[in-house]
Amino acid sequence: MKKRILYLAALCCALFAGCNENEILVFDSEPGINFLRYSGVLGWNETSNVGDMYFTRNFGTYINEWNVQTDTVYIRAKLEGKMSDKPLRVHLKYNLNPTDLELIFRDDYQFQSNEYLIEFQIVIKRPSEIDRTFYAGVSFDFENSDVVAGGATDRQVFVLRVSDTFTLETAGLAEETWKNSVEPLLGAYSNVKLRFIAFALQNRILGYLGTSGLTANNIQTINNALEAYNAANPANPLRDENGELVSFEP
Repeated sequence: MKKRILYLAALCCALFAGCNENEILVFDSEPGINFLRYSGVLGWNETSNVGDMYFTRNFGTYINEWNVQTDTVYIRAKLEGKMSDKPLRVHLKYNLNPTDLELIFRDDYQFQSNEYLIEFQIVIKRPSEIDRTFYAGVSFDFENSDVVAGGATDRQVFVLRVSDTFTLETAGLAEETWKNSVEPLLGAYSNVKLRFIAFALQNRILGYLGTSGLTANNIQTINNALEAYNAANPANPLRDENGELVSFEP
């Protein structure tokens, strides 16, 4: 019986020592960081393969204002390990393909004391080219941060897919529809003209122009918007992609 008690005591000590060792590894190590995944159903989460590690933004479909120059996205990340009792700085960086795209990061991202979640506000500048997709891989700049890479290696990069695309296909219009239904009333096609029509009518789905047709009210709304734009920009009236002044005349 005495031997059994000694054996159990030794086993308990070994297990206790093992737990302490694990606690030291987990809770006394430098705080690690991983991006969270995003799912339209579950929201932000850290579950493997549930949700995406990218956002898609297409400036060509923004119609609330004409030719908007920036968009803002919000990406979340989470600490692993012990929460800090002091603020922790986190800086971001990005790689591009192709390279002609600009992201603007804030310089004051930080976990407040005893926080384990953070949201990064990132401003995307409109691409300089249309009909081309740019990929920006956002990652952590550990050299300038108070955190290290977390254990989730598949959540160390969040991708932004950015473009400026708006075509007849995007608008739900066939070339034949433009030729037969739109051109006789608004003139020959140009991409800028198509975009401005969507902006003026505040509708990026324009397939109905081929079914119900352009109304007199539609045409007046489009021309009023063009007149207002040119009046607000007398030194830079609206021109199409070929440098020609835009006119909505047959």
